Amino acid sequence: MTYTWYTGVQWQPLNGHPLLVLHVTCRPTPRQGLFLGHGHIYQTTRKHSGKVAGVTVIRMWAATCKFHSRHHLQNSWKRILQIQGFFCQPRIEQISGCQSKRFFHGQPRRLLSQDIPPITMAVREDILNIFNSAIESVLPRQMVERVVSLSEDGCSLTVNNEKFLLKKNVYVVGFGKAVSGMARAIDDLLHDHIIKGIISIPVGSSEHLTMKGKSDLLVGENSKIEVHEGAEQNLPDEAAVRASLAIRDLVSDLTEEDVLIVLISGGGSALLTAPCPPITLRDMITVTRMLSTAGATIFELNTIRKNLELLKGGKLLEMALPAKVISLVLSDVVGDQLDMIASGPTQPNFSSAEECLKIIEKYDLGNKVPTSIIEFIQKKVESGVRPAVPSDTWPGTTSIIGSNDFATTIACSKAAELGYFPFLMGNSLEGEANTVGQMFGKLAKFISLSFTSQPNNSRVKALQAELIGKFDVPKSTLSSISSLISKAFSAGHGICLVSGGETVVNVKGTGTGGRAQQMVLSTAVQLNEFSFTNCHVEFLSGATDGMDGSSDAAGAVVNPDFIKQAQLMGLDPELYLNNNDSSNLFKAVDKGSSLVVTGLTGTNVMDIQIMIVTSV
Repeated sequence: MTYTWYTGVQWQPLNGHPLLVLHVTCRPTPRQGLFLGHGHIYQTTRKHSGKVAGVTVIRMWAATCKFHSRHHLQNSWKRILQIQGFFCQPRIEQISGCQSKRFFHGQPRRLLSQDIPPITMAVREDILNIFNSAIESVLPRQMVERVVSLSEDGCSLTVNNEKFLLKKNVYVVGFGKAVSGMARAIDDLLHDHIIKGIISIPVGSSEHLTMKGKSDLLVGENSKIEVHEGAEQNLPDEAAVRASLAIRDLVSDLTEEDVLIVLISGGGSALLTAPCPPITLRDMITVTRMLSTAGATIFELNTIRKNLELLKGGKLLEMALPAKVISLVLSDVVGDQLDMIASGPTQPNFSSAEECLKIIEKYDLGNKVPTSIIEFIQKKVESGVRPAVPSDTWPGTTSIIGSNDFATTIACSKAAELGYFPFLMGNSLEGEANTVGQMFGKLAKFISLSFTSQPNNSRVKALQAELIGKFDVPKSTLSSISSLISKAFSAGHGICLVSGGETVVNVKGTGTGGRAQQMVLSTAVQLNEFSFTNCHVEFLSGATDGMDGSSDAAGAVVNPDFIKQAQLMGLDPELYLNNNDSSNLFKAVDKGSSLVVTGLTGTNVMDIQIMIVTSV
């Protein structure tokens, strides 16, 4: 016999307060009864009280349950799934009357509970909502409008409490993944005063944003700002060079009466590319790929770029003088270090040619890097060229309008809104993606054990020692998480850990993926080594720009069942991990349901990691 479950979820008011109501109908009537676990049954037919394994059982044809806690609802879904073992393969066939945006979205739809436990769906939906909220919080327009204002008479511009007179004397240049939306915001504000502008944005940005209905992130048809697209796959190319030289020509002719607004965001290093002769574009692409593949950090890559190119390391600003230069920056580097964001085209360069040689030697690339680059650096070393201008006398006005810190703060707020106890682990996550993934897997085990074990439990203490000793997790962080676990467990809620940063991948394979997906797959492998009998875990890592490495996904999200799903399909996750082919594994398993696909978001503030752990 096959049982069909009809359910509906809606919010109803009770004494002025919202109340979540779950309607459950089962046809035909199950002989063994329906186990609803949490929640108060206030209306049933054929009601019969009894106990099965210490759990209340209700024989019923239909029931309506009230839940004051969303987590009670999730837990009851889990119990319903568990009690299905009493019946002959019952299934949830239809969802009807769905009005709750916090549990199910949209129109009635089919839900196959035998494949995906409802609590998994709910937590998966939550983690995606948290990630999307973080991205939406750092979209360019609101970031620009937060720090830039126009006077009522339209004759002056204020940035960081500093005023600039406007008299049709504004020029705009920009480069980066978030610059299109930044330019649109500036154009809407200062259109009548802008004389000319040039921005360099990623290939396909205009088409993609138009298709996604995000035309508000594109400059208008009547704009005086020219749009150039280049840097395919986030690597410098001829199109990016042409845009960069056009920007150079524009800023070189400015006078002291002019105001230059420079829009900078992540991805700007590839989009503002102009190698110092005799270094060629091919030479720059070669050294960039070599260093990236070897696992060089963004700080090391940008140190090289600042010393080998015409516009980076403060040179763009120097060319624009004596104009008044305003830099609006959306940060994509750990610590918001201004001279490293897009390789600091309007910031002083404190790096040296000697540092470049040390970086190349560090990764054993001395005999592989193009000869033109080695010779150029050696000449700079011999000439003794050093930066001469200290930062406190550096001209120009700079404002960081948005960063990973802002996005992760919003992520924590959204998690709290959804009923979780949030904890921000910080915004400076660095290291090798595989290692960081292992750390999150170990952390999930630590949290799971801590939910039900005493703090001095030997397994908890062993995991704590490993997290501190091997993965450099501060003891104070683990203490804070332990305290949070205690509060969450007492309140019947889950916890949500949030972090931000940018890891690297030591590329050894030939697959498709990026640092976010590599980290998630590494975490999944680690989760598979532990039995999460008392907790449900979801882990997500995603690039806020929507582009993770060489893939078309922003990142991925997994739970402890992912590896088993892959293995049942005859796939070996370890092989994919070692071949840096995480994206193709995620595509292959469950029709790619673990991939986080946002498309180009129009912003870029590094990566965000989110882990939800909730008791079941």
